[in-house]
This record gives sequence, structure tokens and C-alpha cells, in this order.
Amino acid sequence: MSSSPDGTGASSKFGRSRRWLRGDVRPYAFGAAVVVVAMGGIGFLPLFGGPGYEHSLATGLVAPSAAAIATALDASGSRDESRTPLQSVGRGVLAGIVYAGLSLLTALFHAARVGICELWGALLYFALNAGLGAIVGGVWGAFVGELVSALVRRGHVTRRRRRKVLSVLLSLGGRSPASS
Repeated sequence: MSSSPDGTGASSKFGRSRRWLRGDVRPYAFGAAVVVVAMGGIGFLPLFGGPGYEHSLATGLVAPSAAAIATALDASGSRDESRTPLQSVGRGVLAGIVYAGLSLLTALFHAARVGICELWGALLYFALNAGLGAIVGGVWGAFVGELVSALVRRGHVTRRRRRKVLSVLLSLGGRSPASS
């Protein structure tokens, strides 16, 4: 492989995608662990042992919140000046897809454990409810992260801990205009 101009050692063909994926993966890894542990535990409850309606509702509570928090922490803490808000949205969408996929894997594990009546209907419930919700949660996290990042650049938030707390609280406190 030839060396790229940015010094990452990646070829020019893959240099752009590697720069886009580079960053702090800790919020995403922690969010993935939370989703796997929470949904793995919830799957042992009655009615939640497979990718049915109930499991998709539980995933709709856990995965979008995890995607929003992880994306907000990543976007607000980014020191990469070349990252655009659209790249933050892309990371949020990717986080939502991955977290929904992890939850689906835990649901399929529980379905293999207890059995399932209608797999395709359950997958449809899951995709329309939890899958889309997790993606929207990641997009919301990108918006919050960019907002907090703007506050940091303007000097309104100076401490790292305050930036993180503000990112988490705003990620969880989102309301749509229709709900007011």
C-alpha cells in the first residue's frame, strides 16, 4: 500500500474513508455494550423472548437513546476541524443501524432459545419500529453534538465534563415540536 498525504499510511483510494471512520470509538463501544447487555437481559422476560412486537418496543427505548448519546459525545468532542455536520449525521445513522442490528441479534438468540411463531412478521415490526427509531436517535445525537460543539467553539462551555454532561442531557431531553 502506498502512503497517503495525510500520513495515515492508507492508500489514496481508501484514505478518505479511513479519515471518516477515524475518531474516538469509546462512546460507540460503550453504547454497543449497553445495548447488548440491556437487550440480552430483557430477552429473558416473558413476552420478550424473540424479535416480536414487545422486543421491538424495548429496543425502541434502548437503542435510539444509546445511538443519540454516543453520537452526541463523539460529535461534540471532535477536534477534527475538517469533519462536517453531514459526517456526524452519517456516523449517527451508522450507530443506529449497528445498535438495532445488535439488538436484533440478541432477539434472534432468544428466539432460538424459546422458539418463535412468525419470524418475518416479527422482523417487519422490528424494522419499522426499533430499526427506524435507532436511526432517528443517531441523527438526533448528531444534531445535539453539533450544537454542543458550537457552544464549545463560542466559549459558552469550557470544561470537558460540562460538555459531556450537556451532550448526554440534551440527547435524552429531545422533544419534537408536535409533542408540545
